[in-house]
Amino acid sequence: MPPSSSPARRKSAAEEPGAEAAAPAHLAASIAQFLAAHPAAAFLEDGRVLFEMRATRCSVEESHGRCLLQLWSEERNLVRTIVDVKPRAQSLRLVTRKMGATRPQFLELIASSERRTPTTRDTARRNYLRLLERALARHFLGAKIDGLRTAMDLEHSFGPAYVRGRLLQGSAADAVIGVGAAESAAMVDGVLTLGILWLDYCRQHADARHHFSGLKIVVPAGSWRVTAERMTGLNHAAANFELYALDERSEELEPIDFRDLGNLESRLIHAYSPASALERCRAGIDRLLALAPEAARELVDLRIYSGTEVGLLLH
Repeated sequence: MPPSSSPARRKSAAEEPGAEAAAPAHLAASIAQFLAAHPAAAFLEDGRVLFEMRATRCSVEESHGRCLLQLWSEERNLVRTIVDVKPRAQSLRLVTRKMGATRPQFLELIASSERRTPTTRDTARRNYLRLLERALARHFLGAKIDGLRTAMDLEHSFGPAYVRGRLLQGSAADAVIGVGAAESAAMVDGVLTLGILWLDYCRQHADARHHFSGLKIVVPAGSWRVTAERMTGLNHAAANFELYALDERSEELEPIDFRDLGNLESRLIHAYSPASALERCRAGIDRLLALAPEAARELVDLRIYSGTEVGLLLH
């Protein structure tokens, strides 16, 4: 049998030790051309969106005889050696190698995060539904997770990107809505609107045994800030709103305190007149200035802190 047809020679490019050195400039050019032609492109791994190019920085170039791909955003970063690029309809399949890994990994570069195949989207959403159910069961011990679904309901504006359900504990009940990391950023940021609609739907269709007091929203870890900022403006007398971040790798739910988005304390203070404050404190100011040497009195800095408080600063 000729050497070229032996099993040892029929290994894929991804399995050959030196395959990553094959035409790295050509591999880099193929990826760069695709990205230039599709500004809304996205990188997928196992059907999950890792990076959307509208919010991602990218570098793909030949480096030390390899084609090196670097991606970074506010949420994550990635460095891979590109071993092979396989063109497909409206996408590229990238055979990659991660530092320290012996087996190749695969990335899919698609023209848009909204143009994944229906099979890929449906699989990712079914996997997320099962993952969310497990995470809720572990976090809310004793509660019953009821009716989780992704079925489309256009009459009530519900789409398949959001997992909807109910959390029941005795007569108390909460509406639950979650969105997976495989969805686009726009889908993740729109979860609050659909959550409010879902809470209203649950209340209108509830039986006499259950009272829906609140809404629990679950978003991907690292993607909660927009939703948290929007939740601060809700009418919290109407419902008990709670926000959770789900780490899909560890399957852990983390409560997010959306009322605390920083270390700044906001408060309203009474407006005062600086001139009136100086006049009110004039006697005390003159008494203190008389204690200072005459040459130093012109150096004293008056600071008005409120309508009843004036500070004197020297040096």
